[in-house]
Amino acid sequence: MTSPSRGWIRRGAAILREVMREEAARGKTVVFTTHVMPVAEALADVVTILHMGRVVARGRPDELREAVSASSLEEVLLRTTGIDERIRSLLRVLEAGADPRWARSMA
Repeated sequence: MTSPSRGWIRRGAAILREVMREEAARGKTVVFTTHVMPVAEALADVVTILHMGRVVARGRPDELREAVSASSLEEVLLRTTGIDERIRSLLRVLEAGADPRWARSMA
């Protein structure tokens, strides 16, 4: 049963994207949330990135990418939230030969 439902979900998402574009073209403001940065990049004129309840970045996707020298909104998200540095720190710990179970608690 999962295959048909996946098809319906994809079709529903396509319809939603179409409606959002139509409303925006009519001059309406459309607000939506997503954690999928390629979707935000494809649909949004303005993106706001929240981290721990605070706005850490806001602007057009191209402005945000340029501001932090990123090639994608996913990179912008990682850099503006500090997640990229936490990942680097964890990798340094693992490269130093730490027990991975201990390193997991550091993330």
